[in-house]
Amino acid sequence: MTAKGYFCLVLHSHIPYTKNAGKWPFGEEWLYEAMAETYVPVLDVLADLSRRALITTVCIGISPVLMEQLADPYMNGGFEDYLDRRIAAAKKDVARFAATCDHKFRRLAEAYVDYYEGVRDSYVRRWNRDLLGGFRWLQDSGCIEAITTAATHAYLPLISDERSIKMQLLVGRETHETYLGRHPAGIWLPECGYRPPVSAEDSRPEGSDLTGSESAGGGLERSGRYDNGTAVKRGLEKYVEELGIQYFIVDSHAIEGGTPLGMYSAQPVGACTQPEADQSARITGKTTFRPYFVEGSGVVVFGRDRRTGSQVWSSEWGYPGDGSYREFHKRDDESGLRYWRVTNRLTGLDQKELYNPEQAMARVDEQSDHFVNLVRDLLSGFAATSDVPGALVAPYDIEFFGHWWHEGPQWLRHVLEKMQSVPEVGVVAPSTYLASFPPTESVRLKESSWGIGGKHYTWMNDSTVWLWEDLNRAEERLNSAVERCRGFLAGEGPVRRLMSQCVRELMLMQSSDWPFLITTGQAAAYARSRFNEHRDRFYRMISIAEAVAKGEDDGGNISDLEWIERIDSLFRGMNLSRLLC
Repeated sequence: MTAKGYFCLVLHSHIPYTKNAGKWPFGEEWLYEAMAETYVPVLDVLADLSRRALITTVCIGISPVLMEQLADPYMNGGFEDYLDRRIAAAKKDVARFAATCDHKFRRLAEAYVDYYEGVRDSYVRRWNRDLLGGFRWLQDSGCIEAITTAATHAYLPLISDERSIKMQLLVGRETHETYLGRHPAGIWLPECGYRPPVSAEDSRPEGSDLTGSESAGGGLERSGRYDNGTAVKRGLEKYVEELGIQYFIVDSHAIEGGTPLGMYSAQPVGACTQPEADQSARITGKTTFRPYFVEGSGVVVFGRDRRTGSQVWSSEWGYPGDGSYREFHKRDDESGLRYWRVTNRLTGLDQKELYNPEQAMARVDEQSDHFVNLVRDLLSGFAATSDVPGALVAPYDIEFFGHWWHEGPQWLRHVLEKMQSVPEVGVVAPSTYLASFPPTESVRLKESSWGIGGKHYTWMNDSTVWLWEDLNRAEERLNSAVERCRGFLAGEGPVRRLMSQCVRELMLMQSSDWPFLITTGQAAAYARSRFNEHRDRFYRMISIAEAVAKGEDDGGNISDLEWIERIDSLFRGMNLSRLLC
């Protein structure tokens, strides 16, 4: 490794559990859209570049709950049905626009026919209806480094129960190993959410933004439960260290200090009042160009680079807001297909202009040049001040590329191709960088996320506090039920099956998606309904389990269990005794 610096592209993929939980506008088609618009195109891009030996390694995280859906025959069959419907809708548009002589619209509709037929052909012929197998092939060929995350993408800083954190992380790691065949070197803490150690004297983590009504009803950090009976709740790095995982990633301000960059600043927020970012946060003197040991542990932390993050995520001057790109929010009234371009981010939907693919691809070429030059300049600038080459870590949600930003996969292709002609920059996975340039310093991280305000607001505010209180009660109920049913957990009887399903339902309740969707207002009613459904199933299963364990139920309600098992059928290989020990 002789470059002046190294570019670590991190793409994190996650979709909440949607099986048998609605179709459209909320439900299974969330996954199908991501498969058609992001996963298949990005896999194709990476495979093409790999075969041409044009990249080294990209880091990709796949949430375990997404893995379970990508491996599910029901969901894969639904995806092919979805593609057939999209193709039929596009062909109908072709005929409609031809009949009215709207030739520009007709050509765009024909391009949609070609696009969805190409996705179907790639999915069936290239990837053999097995996208997880595709990711594993890219991993085994050295094209990607796959990292894990919490099982259902739980927002870990606000979970106060040690058993729940351990279950989320252990099931996450084991699911990753089952599908990808390797122990993960790194982990994506959902939403870059980090919690430091918390002493018993503290009512909440240092610097917490949970105040007033946000901690009503007993307080999320005042439950009095501390890890291993000690006076300190451990920082999340300790759980990561126990799993034998080498590194994780935090947002820039967690290392550098200063104003949080955030990721969701462009997201609409519902009725809640947004917190002000801390404009006076102390600058630490640390840099995100170098990794650090998390203080008191052997775990390494990388920080997100601010400049490259803003180029993609900024609602004001990020690339995806360019007027040439396809407009996400405006759909055709009949087919639901998108035929318009951004035009101007301040332009109303009724004033959007027609999309021009050639114009959009010209901007992809220009903006990928800009990004590659930016990475080179930033790394060269750091190299001038350091004896050790820096690592520029650029993490993004993978669904942004293709689903939200239609041209995103082609932008990635251009960036990774052009990086090959920049000798100053190497493209590597974080673990590869660490092997040559391990950290020499440690850092004391404060609580943080890449959400609004840089802390917990996106997931915890006046509109979601009830959800966290319900979660606390469910976690306590599980702990008490474990003691009542412990003698049955090692067997193969109904109590074990019922308690296994309880764990699944609790983990599904803990998904970070539900409070996020409530806060942003994107699908608030759906999110509340989903959380309540999993909560009701949890209590139904745990009540039956306790009754059977006490001999008050002969298992006659097993049909309820079988029905719920068919709906929420993920993580079938869980080692219950190990999880609940």
